[in-house]
Amino acid sequence: MDETKESALRDTPLDKFKAKQNEEAEGSNFDLTLATALHTEHDEDGPPIAEKFKVEAVSIVSVADGLGATGAGRHTAPDGSSITSAYIASRAAQEVVLDIANNQRETLAGDGNQIKELLESNLKDKFSSLAPKYPKERSGLRSNLLKDFPTTLATSVLQERAGEKKVILLWQGDSPLIVITPDKIYTTYSPGDGETPMGEDIVYANRQSLNIKELTFSKETPVLAVVASDFLIKLGDPELQTGLEFLFSCLKDAKSSADMTDRIKSEYEKRKAAGGIGLDDSTIAVTSSLSSLSDLDKFRPDAPIEYIS
Repeated sequence: MDETKESALRDTPLDKFKAKQNEEAEGSNFDLTLATALHTEHDEDGPPIAEKFKVEAVSIVSVADGLGATGAGRHTAPDGSSITSAYIASRAAQEVVLDIANNQRETLAGDGNQIKELLESNLKDKFSSLAPKYPKERSGLRSNLLKDFPTTLATSVLQERAGEKKVILLWQGDSPLIVITPDKIYTTYSPGDGETPMGEDIVYANRQSLNIKELTFSKETPVLAVVASDFLIKLGDPELQTGLEFLFSCLKDAKSSADMTDRIKSEYEKRKAAGGIGLDDSTIAVTSSLSSLSDLDKFRPDAPIEYIS
């Protein structure tokens, strides 16, 4: 991999949060907001996003997992390098999310359907510009499963309002979104469905529609929102429960965003060394609304699970 690609993969918003950690510690609330890339060998996952804005009382996390098989077709980048459709797609989707977070964050504090419409519109504009920018290379690959610029997208927006908290889930594909509260765990993961059907439930060149689900909680309810590429549900059997065990082991005794990031990396490497995890690209992003560190003790791995469709 060339130095440009390596730099892009390392350049995640996590560094911003490490720099701001002392400032956040002085506030009245305890916060976990982080994004980390755990494995990027195959160039499929875009850099994960985690942004929190105190003035607007809103945070956003997002991952995008380019589909390596469906997006195996190669394209020539403006710098002359050869890259896959999957590589281009995951980064294009994340660029759209990050642009909204940086330049249209007032929308993120508003109505969920307006966020969905803005995200879909910007994705459409972005993906329509990819083909002219990245011309196809001649290839021996021949399959009706191949798509131009296929990727999953999993984005959660956490809003904190005067009387309530709201999590807006926006997704397409099998990258799971998980919302953890003391009383219940919510997830878009569908048990028993296996892999996402290639060519339908994904974002790609000719399709940028998203699913949406809004969850509303009282202002006193501790909330943790997680998005991840599909490595989280491929850690073993039973799939979701093993992924939740991974999350809760990383939460245990975490005292900061940086601390939880280190725990995620350590737990990932431990499971990889034990042969309990594949070598697919793996990214994760987390945000929270917590009043204190002790709120973490209120989360229960055996809480009831609600599957969102």
